[in-house]
This record gives sequence, structure tokens and C-alpha cells, in this order.
Amino acid sequence: MRRLSVDRRSSASELAERVLGLLERWRRALGTVSPEELDRESIEVGRALGSMQPSMAVFRGWSSSWSTEVLARGLGRRTAIGTWLRARRQELRGESRALSAELRQRLPPRARILSVSRSASVLCALLDLPPRRRPREVLALESLPGGEGRRLARDLRRGGIPARVIPDRSARAAVGSVDLVLVGADTVDPRGTLLHKVGTRGLAAAARKARVPFVVLAGRSKWTISRRTPPRSGLFDRTPRAWITEYWTDRGPWTPTPRSDRPRYARARARRRGRP
Repeated sequence: MRRLSVDRRSSASELAERVLGLLERWRRALGTVSPEELDRESIEVGRALGSMQPSMAVFRGWSSSWSTEVLARGLGRRTAIGTWLRARRQELRGESRALSAELRQRLPPRARILSVSRSASVLCALLDLPPRRRPREVLALESLPGGEGRRLARDLRRGGIPARVIPDRSARAAVGSVDLVLVGADTVDPRGTLLHKVGTRGLAAAARKARVPFVVLAGRSKWTISRRTPPRSGLFDRTPRAWITEYWTDRGPWTPTPRSDRPRYARARARRRGRP
């Protein structure tokens, strides 16, 4: 988990799957560990989740649920760990299926798309499209310093979708040649501000100037009810909600206008935790 916490190339969804895999292997290896040792290791897991990739909302949410669903259980901790892991896997899989359905419904057929970084949510949803609704072409910004755009283009081509890499400096010129910009998310705050790979903000500004739709594909795991700002990082930037045309979520579309509220599931989560 320490190695994953410094991974700067993988998407939030990819890292989430790897963390669940690690925790499942840990659970199976517990064997006849004493209750005291199990308590100690469970606390360490909670701390690791809390410090895992501060810019990614999914791990902050998991740290909170681990505290309430596992650490607070006391007796039955082994069962609680298994239940927590199954619940998180079901949530991720359900979210992925719903995002694919949302993209299938809303993406114009044969669209030409521009993207940045390598969002696993965007990649999987595009590859799930039926042939007649697949993009005509995807332009992937190189996304330096990590170069994730190269991986995105490669994986799309392997899946049968035409894709090519373009230099980051060509972003503004490329915006005028596409039907929409489609990106993923690392975190979306309650106001609709997007935290994503560095370069996303400039791409959104260019899309706004060119009047090209800027769409974010983001499931509930990427939304946070906290207004606390993650630590600043040279690898992520913030895009104001006013520059985002629409969010396509696993609960339907959401337009982040000044008078619009956050999606229904975010409001429900806030009510459950006693927040306004």
C-alpha cells in the first residue's frame, strides 16, 4: 500500500482495484491471528487508507467507512472485514456498469473526442460502447510528466477504437477539431469543482472559449461531501464548475451551475452523516 500511495501514473479506479486486491490477500492471510494483533493490523489499514493518495476522493471515503464498518465493530471483526471488502467491490462494479450505460445514452454516435490523462472510467465506458456508437476518433493528450495519454491511446486502439496521441502543447488547437472533451475525475467537491490531472484546467478553458462541450465522467466514488481542499500537487489541478458543461454520473447527468445542487446521492450521503 505504501508503493501504491506514491503511484502517480495509475488512475483512481485502477488504484482502488489494486488496494482491494491487497486487502483481500491480507484478509486471507490472517489465519489464526490473535484478536489483539488483528486489532493492531486493522488500525494500520485504516491509517493507510487515510493517507493513500490524498487527491483521490475514493480513499478518503473508504477510510471513513473502514472506521465505521470495521474498526467500530469490536467483536466480529473478521466478518466485518469480509463484508466491507464485498461491499466496496460491488459498489465499484455497479458504478462502472452505470457509467457505461450513461455514456452509451449520452455520447453522440461517431463523435470525435479529446481527452487528457488515462481515466479507467472513461476507457472502460468507451470500450463498452456498441460498434455503431463508438467514437470516430479519440485524441489523447500526451499528459506529461507521466505520459498517461500514450497508454490511453494504446488501450483504445487495442480495443478497436481509433486513437492517437497529440502533444500537450497542441491542446488548444485540437479543441476546435473535436465534438466534445471527455475526461475522468480524481475528486469532485460539493460545489462541482473538479480535481484531475494537471492540464485539465487549461483544456477546460480552451473548450469554453471554443464553445466545445467539456464533459466529466465521474461515479459516486469520486465525489466528496467535504469542502476541505486536498494538499496542492504539481500533478493535479482544479477546474472551476463554471467551465464544466456537464457531469455524466452513475446516477444521471448533472449540470454544475451556481444555483444547482450536488447530485442526489451526494445530498443523501451528507444527510446520513448529519451535514447540511
